[in-house]
Amino acid sequence: MQSLKELIQKESKKITLFIIFFLMIIVTFFNCITAKKEANYTAQTTFYHIEQILNENQKDLNKQKKEYRQTCIDNAQAVAYSLQENPDALYNIDELKKIAQYVEVDEIHIFNKQGVIISGTHPEYYGYSFDSGKQLSFFKPLLSNQNLQLTQKIMENTASHIKMQYSALWSENKEFIVQVGMNHENASKATKKNQLSYLFKLFRVNNEAQYYAINSKNHKIVGTTHHHIGDVASSIGLKDTQIKEAKNGFFTEIDGQLSYCVSKKIKNNYIYCIIPVRVLFKEVPKNCLEMIVCLIIISILFRLLIIKYIRVYVIDSINQINHQLSKISKGQLDEEVSINNSLEFQKLSHYINEMKQSLLVNNKKMDYILTQTNQLIGFYEYNQKLNTLYLSDGFKEIFSLNSQQCTQFKEDINDFIDFLNKINTHQVEKDIYYLPQMKRYIQINDRKDQDITLGVMIDITTSYIKRKKIEIERDVDELTQIYNRNGLKIKINKLLEDKNIAQYALIFIDLDDLKNIASLKMLGNNTYVEVNITMNNNTYNIGNVNTGSGNMYVAGRDININSPHDNGTDVKDLLKELKQLFESQQQIDPEEKELIMDDIEVITEQAEAEQPNKTRIKKAWDNITKFVVKMPMAIEGAVKIKENVEKLQPLLSKIAEGISSLPHICI
Repeated sequence: MQSLKELIQKESKKITLFIIFFLMIIVTFFNCITAKKEANYTAQTTFYHIEQILNENQKDLNKQKKEYRQTCIDNAQAVAYSLQENPDALYNIDELKKIAQYVEVDEIHIFNKQGVIISGTHPEYYGYSFDSGKQLSFFKPLLSNQNLQLTQKIMENTASHIKMQYSALWSENKEFIVQVGMNHENASKATKKNQLSYLFKLFRVNNEAQYYAINSKNHKIVGTTHHHIGDVASSIGLKDTQIKEAKNGFFTEIDGQLSYCVSKKIKNNYIYCIIPVRVLFKEVPKNCLEMIVCLIIISILFRLLIIKYIRVYVIDSINQINHQLSKISKGQLDEEVSINNSLEFQKLSHYINEMKQSLLVNNKKMDYILTQTNQLIGFYEYNQKLNTLYLSDGFKEIFSLNSQQCTQFKEDINDFIDFLNKINTHQVEKDIYYLPQMKRYIQINDRKDQDITLGVMIDITTSYIKRKKIEIERDVDELTQIYNRNGLKIKINKLLEDKNIAQYALIFIDLDDLKNIASLKMLGNNTYVEVNITMNNNTYNIGNVNTGSGNMYVAGRDININSPHDNGTDVKDLLKELKQLFESQQQIDPEEKELIMDDIEVITEQAEAEQPNKTRIKKAWDNITKFVVKMPMAIEGAVKIKENVEKLQPLLSKIAEGISSLPHICI
């Protein structure tokens, strides 16, 4: 089997056919030299004719300009005479346009004695004066001398910035000023034949060649076959160092294309003949047409062959490998890579398969090792960049996942993330979570490294339950089921660490004759004696003592006293009664009543919650008590409301830890 290198070498031999191209270079070189010589000769011939014509026309040019200026004055006089003879036409635009057409002018403007346009063929200019711009200010001397007849050079008018030539004079009766304007194109017809641009077009042998006349002093373009008149030479690509007489010519970039330039100085201007290279050498290919055709055919065939071989032996193979690697990266480790069209691709396929098998073996080894431990361990690996997910066998077992669920997680990573988020809602301790359905305690540790997230799950159900049992045996008295010294210390430290609790109280309780009551067993083994304490004229139910065992069961939060009775139910009933009392009041402001009802709902909701929010209970209870304190006793039902509040206060103290306005009891 041939290697890819050998295939490329074999096909590269055909490149030798391009040697023919170098033969073409020799022919092209001599043809280029000939084309340059012909261009130089043509340019110099044109320069000679232009120089002769300029010399012949120089004398006539001034005479023609003088005659044309007089023509402009004559046109203005003719318009003034027509308007003076026909005053009705003075403000008639249609009549003015007819007069303008008759005397062959483009514009007619009528100025009053103050130099303001009051009529004319162009109403848009009405209101302009001799002070309205540089062009109009030229005629301002007419206001002080009515005998003047002025003709202006071609320049832009004030209103529309169009190049015009204007002449102006007073009417014979001195009542108004007549100004006539001729468009630049019309006005320049008389002098066109004496312009360099006109001569360039007249003597240009090659229509594709460009001619420029550049002033030797300011390097501005004063004549051209194109549209750059008035621009500096650098605007077309000619540098200042290139503005000189160059009979032998030079190459430079003109208007964005490589060109050949020949120049000659005639009077104060440099005359340039600029021929694009594509034009200069356009005859060259004709001399080698047969060779070029052959080279083109060979090049096309060579390109097609190269493309074919690259596609067959490289591109298609790479695409196939990429497709198979994509499947492998998504966890399909059973995918086989098999590209055998060259030795290199055969080896590449072999090594990819070996790598895939190595990964598969490593995963199996990891799963096997984890199964040999005393604990059930699982892990997952999520590659965000590749959007791939791997789940170990232990992971599937911990969460009791079937194949369909695992496939769904791999196809839609969002479902897997939602699955993990649901687990996080059952956190019992740091990194420890409870699975209600499986009745398992698991420890989860995850680590993110760049685009890869690795998570490890350990089933710690047995160890966690044992630890909790040991803690209870360590911290709780076996006889009384209340905290011992060590448990009390741990509890107090936790309370001190709670920043939400502002006040603390510690009560030591010793029940008189508890042992005697228990020893007499007068009430039976499962009979309870209610225990109450009185503080600040308020009585608080602490709990019930089991006379059979002498135990006082602990529950609640900081007061940590439990009873078989559900104090939460009493609180709920009292809150319900308080709500009904407020609802029945008609003398209370509706908005204030609505706020109190909301606070009662908050307390009710938190009293029934597994983990009440002490801050919300405190805030709501403070609002209620503040309102009750300032509520007038004359209101019907006010007494009952205050009594209900007094009953609720000690009960809420068992639920709401840290409420400063309520007694706080710690055992």
